[in-house]
Amino acid sequence: MVAQTLRMFCCVTLMTSMAFAQYGGLGYGGGNSSGQGVNAGGTNVKSPSDKLTTALETTVKLDFNGNPLVEIVIFLSEIHKLPVIIDALALSEEDISPDEEVTITNEDIPLHQALDLLLNPLKLTYIGEGDVLKITTQSVADETFELRNYDVSDILNGQTDESSLISMIHATTHVEWMDTAGNGGHAEVLNGLLIISHTQQTHRKISDILALYRKSQAEQLADASTRTSVVTYGVIQNHQPTTSGMAIAPGAGSGESALPKDEGVELAEKLAEIIPTLIAPDSWETAEIHAVGGAIIIKQTGDVHFQIKQMLNPYMQPRVAMNMGGYGGGMAQPPMGGFYNVNDLPN
Repeated sequence: MVAQTLRMFCCVTLMTSMAFAQYGGLGYGGGNSSGQGVNAGGTNVKSPSDKLTTALETTVKLDFNGNPLVEIVIFLSEIHKLPVIIDALALSEEDISPDEEVTITNEDIPLHQALDLLLNPLKLTYIGEGDVLKITTQSVADETFELRNYDVSDILNGQTDESSLISMIHATTHVEWMDTAGNGGHAEVLNGLLIISHTQQTHRKISDILALYRKSQAEQLADASTRTSVVTYGVIQNHQPTTSGMAIAPGAGSGESALPKDEGVELAEKLAEIIPTLIAPDSWETAEIHAVGGAIIIKQTGDVHFQIKQMLNPYMQPRVAMNMGGYGGGMAQPPMGGFYNVNDLPN
C-alpha cells in the first residue's frame, strides 16, 4: 500500500513537473491578442476540450477520510481517464501541501461539484485547458483568463438589446469588469455572439446565468401564449355610421334598422364563421368572436391570435390611403388588419 501510494505521488509529481516545463509554472503563458480583459500580470488559457467538459458533468462518488489530496487527485485522474495535475509551485507559495489531508463523502454528483466540495475548504480551485485539469490556488485562477464566445442570437431576438445583456452580465457575476471597474474582464456583443474574456469560474457563472435567462424568456412567452386578450381585426369600415358614429351590426335589436350590408360587413361575418372551424377548433368554448360592422372582435389566447394573424396575412392588401367615405369623405388609412377580398377566403 505504501509503495502504491509512493508510485501515485511520483506520478503526479512527474506530471506536475512536465506541466511547469511546458507551461512555465504560474498559468499557461501567452498574451491577449485583443489587449483587453486581462489583469496586469495575468495569463490566458485556452478553453477546456469537449472531453474535459463532458467529464466535468459526469457523476462521481467520493468517500475519503483523512486521505492526502494527491491521492484523491490520482483517483479522479484514473476513473475519468484524464490528466489531473497539481500546481505544486502555486500551492507552495501559499503554504499549502499536496499531502494536505482531506475528508470528503458524497453520493453521485457531477465532477465539477465534487471538485468544489473537495477544493474550496483548502482555498483551492481548478482550471481546465484542453484535456488537462489543473488543481491550483484561487489567486492563480483569478489571474488566468479564457476567451469564450456564447451564441446569444436567440436572446437578442427575444427583444433584449446588446447593452442590456452586457449590463445584466456585469450585475449578476459580481466580479470586476474593464468597462465598470477599469480592471478585470471584458465583454462585448458582435453578430449575435457574446464575446467574454474572464476567469473560468466567471465563465461557469455566465453559462448558468444565460441558461436561467433563456428559461425565464421561455416561461414569459408561454405565459403570453396562454393569456387571454381581446383583439379587433379591422376589415372594411361601414360607410354609413349611425348617429352615435358606430356602425350597427347586422341583426340589431328591435326598433333599429340594420344598415345595408357592404362588402366589409359581409367579409367580417364570413371570417367570424370560418375562423373557429379552421384555427384551434377545440379552444372556442370559452373564447369569443363577433363580427361588428366591418371588423371582427376576438377574445382568445396569444398563440391562437398569432395563428389568426398568420391566416389573414395572405389576404391583406397594401396599407395605402383610400377614400373611405363616411363623415365628409376625405382620406383615411385602413383599419388594423388591412383590406380583404371576400372571394379569396377559404371555403
